[in-house]
Amino acid sequence: MQRGTSVVFAALLAGAIATVVVQARRGPDSAPAGPADAGALADAGLDAKADGDAGEDAAEPDEVEGPLVPLDVLPDGGAVPELPASGAKRAAFGVILFRYRGAQNAAKDARPKEKALELAKAIIPEAQDDFGEAVKRGDVGSGANLGRVSRGILEPALEYLLFTLEKGDVYGTPIDTPTGYWVLRRVK
Repeated sequence: MQRGTSVVFAALLAGAIATVVVQARRGPDSAPAGPADAGALADAGLDAKADGDAGEDAAEPDEVEGPLVPLDVLPDGGAVPELPASGAKRAAFGVILFRYRGAQNAAKDARPKEKALELAKAIIPEAQDDFGEAVKRGDVGSGANLGRVSRGILEPALEYLLFTLEKGDVYGTPIDTPTGYWVLRRVK
C-alpha cells in the first residue's frame, strides 16, 4: 500500500471518528464539525478535478444542507443486519468521493448536496466498468484502493455494505457519509 493512500485513508477514518464523537457530545440536531479543505468539483460536471489546496476560501460550513448522516442505517433506511461470523475479517476497498456543502472537510463553496448525489449516481456505471478511471473524476480523497480495514472500524452501515460486497463489485447506490457521498468498491 502506498504511503499517500495510507495517509488519505487515515485522514478519512480519523475525520469520521471525530465527527461521531463530536456529534455525540453536541446532540442529534447539530452539524458535523471538522477542518475544511477544497474538495468540490466544478458545477460543470464530472470532468473537473479539485486540486486539493485548502486556500483562503476554505472554511467550516455554517449550516448542513440536509439531515445528519445516519451511521447505523442502510441507504434504503433499513436496520443494519449482523455480519456472519464466518465472513472475512478484513477487506480492501476503494471510494469515489463527492463532497457537498456541510460535509466534513468540504469547502464553504462546495456543491449542494443534491448535485453531489447526482454526480455520484452518474458515475456508478463507469465505476462498475473501470473503477480506476472513474476515481479520477471524484474529489480529493478518492482512491481505487485505500487499503484494508478490519471489522469494527467503520460505521455499522459502511462496514456491512463493504463486507457483504463480492470482491471486485461496486455498491450500486451512493452512500451518504460524514465526508460526502461514497461510491464504494470492495477490492479484496
